[in-house]
Amino acid sequence: MYSGRVFPSPSVMRWRATSVKRLSMFVLRAKAQLSDATDDFLLLLEDFAPCRQGDQIKGCTLHEAEVCIDELVRLHGPLWNSPFLATLPWLNRSSDSDRSGSQALMRQVFPGFLARYADRLDPHARRVGEEFVRDAGGYFRRTLPHRTVVHGDFRLDNLLFRAAGGATEGAGGAGAGSTAGGVGVVDFQTVTHACGPQDLAYFIGAGLTTEARRTHERDLVARWAEELRRYGVQLRADDAWLEYRRYAFAGFVMAVVASMIVKQTPRGDEMFMAMANRHGVHAADLDSLSAVRGEA
Repeated sequence: MYSGRVFPSPSVMRWRATSVKRLSMFVLRAKAQLSDATDDFLLLLEDFAPCRQGDQIKGCTLHEAEVCIDELVRLHGPLWNSPFLATLPWLNRSSDSDRSGSQALMRQVFPGFLARYADRLDPHARRVGEEFVRDAGGYFRRTLPHRTVVHGDFRLDNLLFRAAGGATEGAGGAGAGSTAGGVGVVDFQTVTHACGPQDLAYFIGAGLTTEARRTHERDLVARWAEELRRYGVQLRADDAWLEYRRYAFAGFVMAVVASMIVKQTPRGDEMFMAMANRHGVHAADLDSLSAVRGEA
């Protein structure tokens, strides 16, 4: 149970109150009350035991990645290009001003990030990061080709792997009760109205080790795009892959910015380095700079 004014954010409360039942993903059942006047809240979450929290540093297996991708489809599919999302005044729109602010913040904190972590940063990640900060192309300012619900922090530390036979009915829509051996998603503080491949690249880019990602990412991206068809989403494989390449920078930006604005801890340093290095190498492998600059 959480109560107070700090955690979770009001967006989590409003998300649960207005939108969760429109999805087919598994979301922990909750009882919530929020004061619009003061942002005081009370949130009681379902007991999800027995389960195991994912480990961002260690990474996950291919099977676990597939389960997570399937759950991501259940988040993205039901409200893909849905006009309903435009009716939610509290939902972050990923507007031009928001994205330009993110670019300015990235430029502001990147020198300090390099100074702090220079001896731990992969050379490929450093080079692609420096080039991205110098010229991010259209990453922060382009018109998005499609929009849906985006979690914004869909990574292993925010995923709970359910032991087989331990599923409950959950709070989602159709199919929410069939998650034995599946995954529960938590921490919707960064939920936004944005481009689905952002979550996809964010998860694959650091959820798998670099070698595992190189081996399996094509199949995982194809799995996501193909499963979206169950919701009537027609997304060409080439278009899905291009957006995936562009959003290889999503996790790198998060690792850089978050590491410089939260309290520094040994575990946090290890986690942010795992993310920055994997996402940086990911962007280098896929020549994501060319993708965001419109060159390929």
